[in-house]
Amino acid sequence: MNKKKLFYIFLIVLFSIALFTWFYLSNRQPDPKTSIIIPTASLPTEKPGIPAQISPFTLLATRPPLDSKADYAPIAFIEFTFSKTVNPKTLYYKISPETDIYIKTKGNKLTIYPDVAWQDGENSIMISDTSLAADGTKIDKSYEYKFKVKAPEDPPEDFEL
Repeated sequence: MNKKKLFYIFLIVLFSIALFTWFYLSNRQPDPKTSIIIPTASLPTEKPGIPAQISPFTLLATRPPLDSKADYAPIAFIEFTFSKTVNPKTLYYKISPETDIYIKTKGNKLTIYPDVAWQDGENSIMISDTSLAADGTKIDKSYEYKFKVKAPEDPPEDFEL
């Protein structure tokens, strides 16, 4: 019976130690110097103590490249490549002279082309500085793409199909 009493005392002491440890650890306040803070969200460019840099929304290229001396076909497609994904709902533009157009976006590319044809002479596409990328970043400035349209001349009279 002595062994049985000793065993129960051992279990009570072990239980008391476990209970004391659990109580002590659950009520302890973390030390700010050694605490590990697990962020719930972060940007890939974020470094501890340094705010993340937000990359700008800019126009990178146009296709065809802007050439004020070139004559464009009345059905030319104009493609703009931006640094971020384009949201057509927050892209503000003006076509001059007014022309019915189609807009197609895919990722960071925006393609504009006429419903029927661009008008002969000087045309321009102005992208406003109030435009926003898909992530909400404002475009860095206004952009204007000017181009000259020249309809093809009539074929020679002796031309046969």
